[in-house]
Amino acid sequence: MKILVLSIGTRGDVEPMVAIAEVLMRYGHDVTCAFSGEFRYLVENGPMEFISLGSEYMEVLKTATAQKAIGGRQSGIVKLISQLRFVKKHLDIEKDTIEKQYQAVQQADPDLVVHNGISFYPFVWMLDHPGQTVLISAVPYGIHYVHDHPYILFKRNFGPFLNRFTYKLAEDGAANSTRRAMKHL
Repeated sequence: MKILVLSIGTRGDVEPMVAIAEVLMRYGHDVTCAFSGEFRYLVENGPMEFISLGSEYMEVLKTATAQKAIGGRQSGIVKLISQLRFVKKHLDIEKDTIEKQYQAVQQADPDLVVHNGISFYPFVWMLDHPGQTVLISAVPYGIHYVHDHPYILFKRNFGPFLNRFTYKLAEDGAANSTRRAMKHL
């Protein structure tokens, strides 16, 4: 089976996907990995193909705005403001990021796409290829609500109502990104 392993994000997002790709290779699958160009070294010495998704997303992640939004120990309102600013920066490069994911899928022509939740194009691709995508999440409270935990980017307990609200914000953001992805393609 031809499998595309697609991941957007930091080394912590990519390395688990490399491990999954290696297991798939051991089971005899033809695996191509599509990551930010700076992670080429993780697969270039092995039998897997590599497709670069460019460096723009990683450049945005390295900005001070992104660091405040994703990491750090800011208070709730400072964190929220930082995340809104990060979303603005993310939206500026979103079309290019989605286009590169689309091109990677076209180039790999896979039977199956294994991806993380930051990779939005596979959500669009699965509409025409039901059952041919696998979403991987390394964190239990990154996709769906978990009692006493906010969405992972918020990093502290705000109580039941606001915790649930953080998931709503994340879900709305993902839905809007998917809608925009469909418009770009």
